[in-house]
Amino acid sequence: SDAALATAIDNLQAHQPARIGIDLLREQPMGEGADDLAASLKDPNVAVITRLSDADSDNIILPPSNVMFEQLTFSNLVVDPDFRVRRSLMVDYLDEAIAQHVVESSLSGNSSTADLLERPVFAFGAELAIRYLEQYENVSPEAGDILQIGDTRFEPLTQSFGGYQAADDAGYQIFFRYRSPKDVAERLNFSDVLDNNFNPAQIKDKIILIGSTAQNSRDVFLTPYNTSGNFQQMHGVEVHAQVASQILSAVIDGETLPWSWPDWAEFAWIVVLTGIGSGLMVVTQKGPLLIVFGVSGLVLTVVVGVIGFQLGGWVPVAAPMNAFFWAAAGTRISKSYQRRHWEANIDRDSQLLNALSS
Repeated sequence: SDAALATAIDNLQAHQPARIGIDLLREQPMGEGADDLAASLKDPNVAVITRLSDADSDNIILPPSNVMFEQLTFSNLVVDPDFRVRRSLMVDYLDEAIAQHVVESSLSGNSSTADLLERPVFAFGAELAIRYLEQYENVSPEAGDILQIGDTRFEPLTQSFGGYQAADDAGYQIFFRYRSPKDVAERLNFSDVLDNNFNPAQIKDKIILIGSTAQNSRDVFLTPYNTSGNFQQMHGVEVHAQVASQILSAVIDGETLPWSWPDWAEFAWIVVLTGIGSGLMVVTQKGPLLIVFGVSGLVLTVVVGVIGFQLGGWVPVAAPMNAFFWAAAGTRISKSYQRRHWEANIDRDSQLLNALSS
């Protein structure tokens, strides 16, 4: 209920958290305590969510009433065609209905709907991490087309990033690296928070995310961890925590962000392997060496991909491997055909000479 959520927020605030993010949609009051919740949400270190329209749905969900624009974030996540979440939408703009709802709030100041429509809004995990960095590391996003926080540049994802082909790169997306399949951060039961049954050190100067991890929650997503029959989905609040953790690690610890080769480098790598595959088949005659060189070429593509992965990148493996294999196979088949054709001509010429001599 709203009363329970208000109590939880107040209990947490007593221990000076850096930021409290509410990953619960509250378009309408729930149960008793709406006024208490409205009062608890007025603290500027509380972030609330809305749901923006996207390519899959025009359905929006309004944020709670009486919150400032600066407290507003969105919970939309980008789902790949295989239904897994690998990308994070970092920043977007409000739908007109949401902007109008915020303006009509008594806390909206003198801003107009048109003003808010032009002001970018950070995604839930990004917002929490960025405000933490502003408060504790004294770094803020710099103005420009590329999101940069301190010395860290968050390059937007392109349509051909890594293994993607013609990906929907609408908005400002980044590819993010999951920290852990579970327990990306310490957990507290909601009942323990209501009863003040926790260590204050778990709260002070920390980012706190409040969200549902119930078994029957519909806010769940498949991730890259879902392989080999593992269908354990990750709750939305956990995915947002993964994004926030990556941003903090990149800015504070200098952790390398996921990267990929530009298109020209991928094309060059494929051309190089095509040339190697063809060249090896041209200069090699013996069967055992053909096998050794063929396997070595395929291993090379895998090794380069693994090294790139270890360095934080997504280097293509399948396309270069196919290029090497088919170039080598095509050259070998062509050589065999040319040799048989040459031998047939030799036999025909020999028979002609024998006929003439006889």
